[in-house]
Amino acid sequence: MNTINSNNPLIHAFCSGFVAVLLCLTASSFAFAQSAQEKSEFDKQREAYSAQFRQDASNYAEQFRNDWQNYKRSIREKWGYAEVSTARKIVVYSPDKTMKVAIDFEHNQIKAGFVNQAKVTTEQLVAFISAVLVRSANAPDTPEPQSDSSMTIAASIGLQPADISPLAESLATTATSVSTKEDAQQTADDIKEQADAIKRHAKQIEEPKERRKEQEFAEQLVKEEKQTARVDPREKSSTIKKLSIDDDRLNRAMRYHEIVEELAKEYGLAEALIFAVMETESSFNPSAMSPIPAFGLMQIVPTTAGLDVNQRILNTSKAPSKEELFDAKTNVIFGSAYIHLVMNRYFSKITSAESQLYCAIAAYNTGPGNVARTFNQSQDMSLSKMAATVNTMDPEQVKAFLIENLPADETRRYIQKVLNAQQFYSAQ
Repeated sequence: MNTINSNNPLIHAFCSGFVAVLLCLTASSFAFAQSAQEKSEFDKQREAYSAQFRQDASNYAEQFRNDWQNYKRSIREKWGYAEVSTARKIVVYSPDKTMKVAIDFEHNQIKAGFVNQAKVTTEQLVAFISAVLVRSANAPDTPEPQSDSSMTIAASIGLQPADISPLAESLATTATSVSTKEDAQQTADDIKEQADAIKRHAKQIEEPKERRKEQEFAEQLVKEEKQTARVDPREKSSTIKKLSIDDDRLNRAMRYHEIVEELAKEYGLAEALIFAVMETESSFNPSAMSPIPAFGLMQIVPTTAGLDVNQRILNTSKAPSKEELFDAKTNVIFGSAYIHLVMNRYFSKITSAESQLYCAIAAYNTGPGNVARTFNQSQDMSLSKMAATVNTMDPEQVKAFLIENLPADETRRYIQKVLNAQQFYSAQ
């Protein structure tokens, strides 16, 4: 959303400074610290920088969420509820927030509508739909035409330029009507999914204060979900219509085939695995977004997976921006590199490649630490201890153990979704 500024200079500047200072401290302290006192001083400094980094990462998420909630508030004033872009939807509003277009990548639908109080004409709605479809798919809230190198929203759902005007006309006039109540309930379902994701994310946070903050945000979303489901159409009514999109999963995946083929070779991954994660994370929505916050096709969290890949593989010391992660190739670089990092660094002591894969898929959703905690009887996050346990099991036992014992239902389902999708793409 153009009203959200997630490219926070504080965290980008800090990430760079943090890593540089930490590396200097590491080199100098271990080279010259001859006494316990000097080493203790180094540890204190390292912990201070680590604490500051965690605080800045928290500030980054908090600022994004404040902007996001303010944006939704401006929509609720017009509609009574706020349908916004998600991991699987692009939702675009007119500048005055009276018209909207929503593309649902998961269910292959496009929807458009307006608040009745605004008295929008059919011609105005047709023009707005057409204008939205020619915008860049990785900057849907930017009214300017797409750059030559970027994919349009229309192209991201399989439409040719000649298809746009007829579709806009049909959507505005003869398409299936959606009631305000039904539209609000679908929005409530989106909010519930976001709340569940935040609850799951909270379990990855070790620091009690930050974990509580995450839990409070999830509770806030649960309240919003209930309020949205109770919207009274008599107070704020709308006219909404929807059409099915003729675009299957394989066509959508193949739009990114060149990128995936290149990165699969670079990081030693199966193409089918990358496609499977993309489909499960975003249904191939190039501007996918969640309030964690995570961005793009493979739903990269800038301050965790994004920063991890930059530091350990791409040799830079800052978190990637939202704008970078909305670029398809950049996003798939980060997603593929992170899977590689999890398998070849965090889970490198797991001897079975198949077991390693199952654990990596789970970690992509819930974090390596939570996967380790699932296997460790002491509930700690020791990766070595986890690997020792995993290595006593065959791959099918590992998969079954994860699906039966991971704490979050969503993560258990996630593993099977990715594996099913991987099987589908492997067969193509």
